Amino acid sequence: MSTVTKGNGAVYGKTLIGIAFMYFFGLVCPTFGGMSEMGIKILGVFIGTIFMTCVGCDLFSSSLFALLAFVLHGYYKASELLSGWIGSGVTFQLIFAGALCVYLRQTGAMDVFAKKLLSLKITKGRPGMFMFMLMLAGFLVSTVVNGAAFFLLIFGLFESIAKVCGYQKDDQFMKFGLLYMYTSSYGKYLLPFQGLILVVVGFFDSMLEPYGCQFNRWTYMAIQIVTWISFFAVLVLCMKYLFKVDISRLKDIKSDQIEQFNKTPDTFSFEMKVGIGSFLFCMVYLFILYLLPKSFPGYAFIKSLDTSLIWAVPLVIFNVIRRNGKPIMNAPALLRDASIWPMVALIGAMTMLGRACTDASLGINSWLVSVFAPIFGGQSAIALLLICVVFITAVTQVVNGNVLTMGMTPIIVPIVCGMMEQGIKIDPTVTLTVISTCASVAFLFPSGSVAAAYILGREEIDKKFLFTKGVAVLAVYMLVQFAVAVLFNAIV
Repeated sequence: MSTVTKGNGAVYGKTLIGIAFMYFFGLVCPTFGGMSEMGIKILGVFIGTIFMTCVGCDLFSSSLFALLAFVLHGYYKASELLSGWIGSGVTFQLIFAGALCVYLRQTGAMDVFAKKLLSLKITKGRPGMFMFMLMLAGFLVSTVVNGAAFFLLIFGLFESIAKVCGYQKDDQFMKFGLLYMYTSSYGKYLLPFQGLILVVVGFFDSMLEPYGCQFNRWTYMAIQIVTWISFFAVLVLCMKYLFKVDISRLKDIKSDQIEQFNKTPDTFSFEMKVGIGSFLFCMVYLFILYLLPKSFPGYAFIKSLDTSLIWAVPLVIFNVIRRNGKPIMNAPALLRDASIWPMVALIGAMTMLGRACTDASLGINSWLVSVFAPIFGGQSAIALLLICVVFITAVTQVVNGNVLTMGMTPIIVPIVCGMMEQGIKIDPTVTLTVISTCASVAFLFPSGSVAAAYILGREEIDKKFLFTKGVAVLAVYMLVQFAVAVLFNAIV
């Protein structure tokens, strides 16, 4: 009982510190750095939100405290805040797209995807290709299956493969394999239409809007795909030639030998095809919308569903159409499961913070730039990208990636947009994608990522391996990410 009370006391203490920053920082702190009185108050909200998120306070309460602070400080009117939050297309996109992802997860379609990838002829007799496909399968599955469910699935799949091949727990193959499987979990950030990455992208949009720029979702996805496919390929090569890990036993593995696939069908069921088809329909619509010029006949009508309501179309249609006496998609139940209020509240807090940070009358932006200009300012595009990759990947090992992204974006955006005004070729979407991606790659310490506990808790992963070979894997990631960033900055 005393332990529970002590734990609650620590949470209450952290929450009170965050509240103090949000509500009282602007009352006791004098103006500085060219910020107005309101700017100091909003800076307090910004610091309090970052602090509460970083130390593990309740996400919903932290976000709602921030939203209430905006109104109580007089920066937003209640009606203005609600229309910008609950009435935002991003909020509904999170819910509708999330519902389709829930349906895909329930059908088990991603398990069949994984089985099909590992059964391809190209993997037969090619252990390196099999390992690559295993990571790619994990990456695709993690787009809709996250957290504990994903790691139970992917680690169980890997262990089943290792068991069939005769690998022991202390073999280097197990250590590297588990770490590689962990890196495949970053598929959860691939689609900027759902989940936490949608919150981040919404924050990017609100930061770029005053500069007349918009975050390009398709460029983001292209960078993600090229980065992770390249990274997986390089990791396989490193595993075989740099780390000298024996992967030859994977040569004769067959999918029917893998225990995890015993109950996985060989083909997609009707429900799986409906889920995949619905998702592809929405993606194709958004891609066509991206390609069509505004002068195209009927463009206004085509665009009417926009990026949010298009996700509701399959839900509406397949909630009406029945099979075996039941709706193909139980839309109310799916929407209930997808309505994650902590995420909805976080979208509101991030959107409003983003708009406030770019308000020139507050002076927050100019102050942040002046503080960090010696590090990030006055650089060439390539140098800035290199600094971002190295700095953020290193810091995110000990600082939560979401917090780091939230803190770095108000600093980097004005610097990048200023460079563009000077005629320097640098793309804000590329730069912000690098920031968000690097901030997600954390596994050395649990403070860097909640998910890191899944790999750090494995008995095969000892500290010596982690701080030698694990650091080497991080270095490989940084090289790949930097190369991809430079490439995309040159061609977009």
